[in-house]
Amino acid sequence: MAKIMIVDNDINTVETLKEILEMEGYDIVSAFGGKECFEKLTYTKVDLILLDIMMPEIDGIQICEKLTKNEKTKDIKIILISAISIASDTFKQNKEHFSYFKNVMDEIEKPFDADTLIKRVKAVLT
Repeated sequence: MAKIMIVDNDINTVETLKEILEMEGYDIVSAFGGKECFEKLTYTKVDLILLDIMMPEIDGIQICEKLTKNEKTKDIKIILISAISIASDTFKQNKEHFSYFKNVMDEIEKPFDADTLIKRVKAVLT
């Protein structure tokens, strides 16, 4: 089964996503922010990253930029996770930044429905 990294500074979100995806058989790696994400990617290969957009220190845009510039991580698929409404102008402005990254495959709004999350993760990984 695929290995998925969850990158979010909110422990409740990480734990919820981890529980849902482990029940589906996925191998999960948790990272509580950008620094930990990059650290773990030096020794762990993942198939997909569920990436929060708004985090302190290193935000989702900065993470995507760094991932795409690295030969080892440039092809990792990414699903953005956002507490900002996907229909909002703020999200649309942020999404413009992410349109430059070919590995950003989808976006999911918090709070999320478990069934929808699973379907979208499976769609990206197939």
